[in-house]
Amino acid sequence: MGVDCPKDATERDGRCIFHSEIEGKDPARFEQALDGVGRTGEARWTGWVIPISCDFREATFTQDTDFRGAPFTQDASFSGAIFAKDADFRRATFTHGADFSAAQFTQDAGFRGANFTQDAEFSEATFAQHADFSEATFARRVGFSEATFTRSPELPTMPRESTNARLNGS
Repeated sequence: MGVDCPKDATERDGRCIFHSEIEGKDPARFEQALDGVGRTGEARWTGWVIPISCDFREATFTQDTDFRGAPFTQDASFSGAIFAKDADFRRATFTHGADFSAAQFTQDAGFRGANFTQDAEFSEATFAQHADFSEATFARRVGFSEATFTRSPELPTMPRESTNARLNGS
């Protein structure tokens, strides 16, 4: 996988439970392990294979957040979350709904090459710095209604109804 991980290899494929690509890994064990890590403010989750719904509604990420290449295999909600530092979702895959409505990105937000196979919601989100959605794919509806971009975002070609966003707070 190419990810340097300090966690113990506990799975049959020689990886920790977070990076293991074994299909059907125990969601309860994953969630229990996540409780031990997620509450400590760890924000570098590069390459994690996430088999559970992720509920980060109204969470505050105080350090750089790194979900590069992470496959979210269930719903992922970051609604109302605050990203105080850079948020990196490059090449992440969202196979169920992705909700970033009313999220606040105070630094750079990277979604370059991310893949959204179901609905993606960014309505009322605020992007205070660079927002990069270049090369992202949206297989279904994506909502940017009332989203605010302080700087012009890099967006892929999207359906017409998805582009109702305010630039520079206008």
